[in-house]
Amino acid sequence: MFGEDWQTACPGCATVPDGLGGVVAQLNDQDVTLICMSQAPLEKLVAFKEMRGWSVPWVSAHGSDFLFDYGFAFRREEMSGIVRDEFDMGELLREAPEWLRDYREEVGAPDLESAVSVSAGWSVFAMRDGTVYNTYRVYPHSRIVTPLFSVLLELLPTK
Repeated sequence: MFGEDWQTACPGCATVPDGLGGVVAQLNDQDVTLICMSQAPLEKLVAFKEMRGWSVPWVSAHGSDFLFDYGFAFRREEMSGIVRDEFDMGELLREAPEWLRDYREEVGAPDLESAVSVSAGWSVFAMRDGTVYNTYRVYPHSRIVTPLFSVLLELLPTK
C-alpha cells in the first residue's frame, strides 16, 4: 500500500482502510486483530493515517524481511524472474505501459522498480497453544483482495 521510498500511498489500496473503521471493532469483538502493514517508514504511515482519519492499526515492515518473505514486496534483483497473475515483472518494467508510468508518478516513486516493489494482499494468522500459524494468504492483484474485507470473518479459523 505504501512503498519504502514513495511520497504517498497507493490510491486504490487506500480505499480498503477507508471502509474498515467499523469492521475493526466488530473483529475485535470476535477476538480478532486486523492491522495494515506497509514497507514505508512508520513516520510516513502515521502521517498518512492521520490525514485520512483511519482508526485501523497500521504498522511498518521497514527494515525487515517480513513482506519479502510473504511475497508482498520484491527486491529489485528478483523482479525479472517474478510472474504474478498475467504480469511478468521484468517484461512489465522493460515495456513500461503508460498506466505504470502514471502510477509511478501518482505514488511519487523515484522509479518504475520502486513503483512495483510492493503489492497489496491479505494474510491471516492464528495462534494455537502459543504457536502462530499463517492460515490464509491472498496474493497481489487477486480478484478477491479488494472485496475481501466484506467476508473477512469467513476466512478466519474457528476457535
